[in-house]
Parts: sequence; C-alpha cells; structure tokens
Amino acid sequence: MNCRKFVPSDFARKLRPLKHVRMMKATEFRLFLFYTKKIQIKKIHSELMKMNEKINLINANICSIKFNAQQCNYADPDDEIEFDLPISTEEDFRKFSLPKLQQRQMALMLSLKGKSIVRPTTSSILAAVFSKDLAVKINNAGLNGKLSFIKSAFWPIVKKAVRLNRPTQNCTDADIEDAARRFFKSAKERLTGRRNVNAIEPTFEESLLSSSE
Repeated sequence: MNCRKFVPSDFARKLRPLKHVRMMKATEFRLFLFYTKKIQIKKIHSELMKMNEKINLINANICSIKFNAQQCNYADPDDEIEFDLPISTEEDFRKFSLPKLQQRQMALMLSLKGKSIVRPTTSSILAAVFSKDLAVKINNAGLNGKLSFIKSAFWPIVKKAVRLNRPTQNCTDADIEDAARRFFKSAKERLTGRRNVNAIEPTFEESLLSSSE
C-alpha cells in the first residue's frame, strides 16, 4: 500500500515502497517503524496467511494419500496396489512396497511435516506413516518379536523425507535412527495417554527450537 499521499508535511521525507527498504534514510525508516508499519505490511501478511493455509491443507491431506501402482508408466493396469496413511495393520506393514518414483513422491509429501530439528521432524513423519496402534508393535531392530523399522521399506523413505526438509537436510542416518528409536519407545505412552517418567527429556536447545515453531 502506498502511503506517500497520506503523510503530512510534518515529516521531512515521504515513504518509498517497501522494496526500497534497504535504501531508506533514518527519517524514512523511523516513519515506517513507528507509524505506517502495520498498514504497509498488512497486504504482505495477508499473502503469507494464504500461503500458510495452502501448506496446512497439503499437510492435512498427507494422512489420506493413496499410492496407486497405475501412476507409474511401467505398472500393470490390472495390478492395483493401494496404501492409505497412516499404515494401521501388520499385514500392510509387511507387504508395503513402492517403485522408486513413488518412493520419491511419498518422501516429498512427508517432508512437509518437517520441523526445525531432527527429532520433532522424524516424529511428525513417523506419526503420519504409522497409526498409534501399529507404532507400539515396531522398534528399530525388530527385537522382542516386534516389527523391524530399519529393515522395512519405510526406512529409506523416512530418511529421504527428513533430508528433504531444509533445516534437517544435513542430518546423519544415526540422527534419524536415534529419533525413530525414541519415537517407538514412547509409542505406548502416546497410545495410553500416559507420560513415561523415565523417558529421555529433550535438551534445552531442542525445547527452545520446538517452542518457537
């Protein structure tokens, strides 16, 4: 919004468009900072809110994404394979398999669940992939009769999704594996609604970063 024609003569300088903010003189910037800031950024804020609504809509649709083998050019039209997220049964977990193209698409969409650090990002992605009931039956190595996450077809997809999230793009396999271990370890508490007093608390830095989102 152009405020120049509304600025009284009491101010030595008239305002320029915000695209010239780096070239503003101190008098101009003071006028913007104390008087016209809310008016000028109103339009920008409105555009950002619309963009945020679109992102939230995409995030909401992630949990109902259907992966169909017919989307691939080389898929057999008579061989329809469909998966709904989150995965809720052990049978679906074991038979889950996607071509590389669809793995990339799935990872890209899951990456929209990303946060600013590795643990919340991995937890958000895993929560979108596995139901609470199924997460209780999974751990990284498949010990104690549980399903193995590391040996499953989900492991490379989750790794790719975490790294497609820009703030966590440089994390290591060990970082993601540790975050997944913590996620599955606390699955029972999430299912029952109880908090595990022996659970490892996040560090101060992780808590600070998570609370800022």
